[in-house]
Amino acid sequence: MTFAMIDGSHDYTERVVVDFDNMTIDNGGGAVALTGTSLNDFLTDMNGANGFNAAAFSFSNGVLEFTATGAAVGVAMAQDATNPSDRGGRGFSHFFGLNDLLTASGPSHHETGFTATSLHALAAGGTTTLQLRGLHGEVAAEFDLTVANINVRGNDFQAVLDELNDVSALGAVMTFSMDANGQIVATPNAQYDDYRLTVTDDTTNRGSTGV
Repeated sequence: MTFAMIDGSHDYTERVVVDFDNMTIDNGGGAVALTGTSLNDFLTDMNGANGFNAAAFSFSNGVLEFTATGAAVGVAMAQDATNPSDRGGRGFSHFFGLNDLLTASGPSHHETGFTATSLHALAAGGTTTLQLRGLHGEVAAEFDLTVANINVRGNDFQAVLDELNDVSALGAVMTFSMDANGQIVATPNAQYDDYRLTVTDDTTNRGSTGV
C-alpha cells in the first residue's frame, strides 16, 4: 500500500510504501522492518523517522485519520496493482473508511479481519441479549451474553464463540463460528431453519469505540 502527500500538481511531496506481507516500511530511504503488529505500532512507524516527516496519522475512538500537515498539500492512497492490502476482504483505505463518500453512525461491514485467537477487547460489564425468533414471533431461545462470563473462558474471540455454543445457552438451537474474514456466523439447527437471531438489547462496548 502506498500512502502519499501530494501538491497542487498531484506530484508527491512525500511517499511511504508499506509491505504488509514482509512487514516493512519505506519512505524512500530503503525498506526497514515495521516495529510491531498492532495498529498503534503502525501509527508510530508512519509518524516516525521511517515514515512521514510530520505526524499524519491519528487514531481516536475507533476512527483512523490520515491528515496532510503542510499548506496546500493533500493526501492520497494507492493499492499495489498485483498484491493489494487485504483485511477482511477489503483494502486498507476501504476497511478503515479513509475513502468514504458517505458516513454512518454504525459499521458498514462486519468482516473484521479478526481470528478466533484475536483479543475481543470488550469492556467489562456489558451484556447482549439474543433471541431466536420464529416466523410468528415465537421465541425458541433467549440468552444474555455477558462479558463477565466470556472472560471466565478467556480473553479472545474463541471465548465468545465457546460461550455462545455452550449447550446450556444458544448452543442447543444453533452453532456459532467465525469465517475467514472475521465475521461471526450463526447457523440454526435443522429444525430451526426458518428462525432468525435478533438482538433485543446490547450494552457491550469494544474498547472505547461505542461499537
